[in-house]
Amino acid sequence: MDPKNLILPPSAQPDQLMIHDDEAYAIEMIRLELSARVAGTTVDLDVLRDEIKDRIAQVGLDARVHFLITDQPGLVIPEIEIVARLTPFSKEKMQQEVMDDAYGLHAQRE
Repeated sequence: MDPKNLILPPSAQPDQLMIHDDEAYAIEMIRLELSARVAGTTVDLDVLRDEIKDRIAQVGLDARVHFLITDQPGLVIPEIEIVARLTPFSKEKMQQEVMDDAYGLHAQRE
């Protein structure tokens, strides 16, 4: 999976679709782990889709998973779209994450 295939909801969406930093980080870790595990192997796409959805649900989000067909025979790219929150979004948590900047997402650029 390529990071550009992770579709996060636009900031104009309602609060229930906003993503906390720790959730975005967890999704990236899921992506990296699955990429390493399935690269160069044959997998059942339905099983992979279910695993991606289940693991993202454990983060507290609901996702749609589509597979993009490539020109390379047998190579497909999962596209993950976050469609809903399964847990409430906390503006207080968001503010704390911005202040702590634990993932380096909010550092000021010079």
